[in-house]
Amino acid sequence: MGINEHPRTERLAKLMGRRPVSWLRIDRGYIPAERSVVRFDDGSSAFAKIGTTLDTSEWLRFKHRMYSQTTASWLPKLLGWDDDGDTPILALEDLSGAHWPPPWGRHHI
Repeated sequence: MGINEHPRTERLAKLMGRRPVSWLRIDRGYIPAERSVVRFDDGSSAFAKIGTTLDTSEWLRFKHRMYSQTTASWLPKLLGWDDDGDTPILALEDLSGAHWPPPWGRHHI
């Protein structure tokens, strides 16, 4: 999606303190929340989840509580949270460059 076409660009810029330059929509997952990898003008990126229904918005609020109270080496870092009461935005560490097996090798086990 072009940067000027995304309706949440300004909110995410304010939340993250840097300007989004691209949104790559991710069309997989278990709930109908909007999911995108967002690249910023400083070269960084984030995985953004945006509530699209009442249920997905409540689920993201729950996820935010979990991420804000939990740290673990295997858990993506919480980068930002914005809840306007309608469409919350949860920004997490972008792990899209990580290795995601399968295939599993002996060194993974």
